[in-house]
Amino acid sequence: MTYDGNGSTSGTPPIDPTIYAPGATVTVLGNTGGLTETGFVFSGWNTAANGSGTTYAPGSTFVMPSTNVVLYALWVPLSSPAMVPTLSEWGIILLALLTLGLGIESVRGRTH
Repeated sequence: MTYDGNGSTSGTPPIDPTIYAPGATVTVLGNTGGLTETGFVFSGWNTAANGSGTTYAPGSTFVMPSTNVVLYALWVPLSSPAMVPTLSEWGIILLALLTLGLGIESVRGRTH
């Protein structure tokens, strides 16, 4: 059982000292070595470096196959430009709120 930082910029992958026999239950370790990757957040482990394999959350379990398993760190971007509204989208959002009669003060959470 091996863990791979998969492009991490600091920290170390966990080391599981147990040698698992085929059929044994493996409990997936967390990010115990403090892996980080600039601009990304650790989100678990995957059996493929590109994330196309089986994903495991820390603490989940699986049955050990007859071959060694390598789990690669999964990284999710801290932010994505597609997730941040553009200026024109903010205008549409504000217009929708005003149309619904919420007004600026209500949007800020203030009540009179």
